[in-house]
Amino acid sequence: MVVYEPCDDSELLASTFLQNMSGSVLDVGTGTGFLALQALPYATLVHAVDINPHAVRTASAAGVHAWESDLFSAVTQKYDTIVCNTPYLPNDPLVSDTALDGGPKGFEWTLRFLSEAKSFLQPHGRILFLISTLTNVHVVEEALIRLGYSFSVLARKKLSFEELIVYKATHALPEYSDAVFLAKGHRSKVYRLSDVVIKVSSVVSAQHEASILSRVNAHGLGPRLVRQYDDRVVMEYVEGALFEDVLQSGSSAYRHDVLRDVFTQATLLDSLGINKSEFLRLHKHALIRDNSVVLLDWERARFSPRPQNVAQFIECMRRLVRRGVLSSDDFFTR
Repeated sequence: MVVYEPCDDSELLASTFLQNMSGSVLDVGTGTGFLALQALPYATLVHAVDINPHAVRTASAAGVHAWESDLFSAVTQKYDTIVCNTPYLPNDPLVSDTALDGGPKGFEWTLRFLSEAKSFLQPHGRILFLISTLTNVHVVEEALIRLGYSFSVLARKKLSFEELIVYKATHALPEYSDAVFLAKGHRSKVYRLSDVVIKVSSVVSAQHEASILSRVNAHGLGPRLVRQYDDRVVMEYVEGALFEDVLQSGSSAYRHDVLRDVFTQATLLDSLGINKSEFLRLHKHALIRDNSVVLLDWERARFSPRPQNVAQFIECMRRLVRRGVLSSDDFFTR
């Protein structure tokens, strides 16, 4: 197996490496040890791994503490900085080279690296890595969000047939570094950690949603608010069936119970002077848990002298009838 020699991509990554590294360093896919050697005078600890045993011997001979590992398979600790010049080229069926082959479409190796790296990165650590426009940059950036990273572009370099890009990725929620990304809304991102979800938005939006949740929680509505600070709201994780799935699969009596529960909550919100603004989209904003409905997503709710929750609920039911999800017999009177 040939050891990958430093090239344009190595030089570009190196140009941003020392300014953005700190503490302990792990160089993944170290090759000759080019990046690890630069970190030695400044880092508190430098380790390096490579799947290629010849690369491990080369880096070790240069003075780097290196060992053989398929990505993180033989790594046992967390680091402040993880650096990687990823293989980013689509596999060549005629030539196999682990230093270049990024997978069938070029990004598969990078996605695996980012997924595994999260478990070996300190809460306030950073990952520095390089990819090329020869792979699908949008897929990589979407994966960064999905995996729970915040990221920025540190450097770019245009070559004849590609552009090289250096990224810096950090835990989006350092306090909850094990959190898993759940969804991206119009103005927020939602992560899950065990039995809570963390919703990240703006400071104003987070404070507003926490205020609304605190008020409706007092009346038994919504997911339980755990805490709010800065730009995030921590609330209980609600696991349940989708609203429309229950309507389509449940018995007539059960559908009536579910609809009556939603109607009761809409009426209560009207009496509290809170307009939720989501009753037209119950398929997205309501879950059925333990035979009761939990209304989600309170960031758009507003205090109002003329709330429209019941009116919106009735219109939602009419739409469900027109779509065939409900029949007119499913309507009830209080």
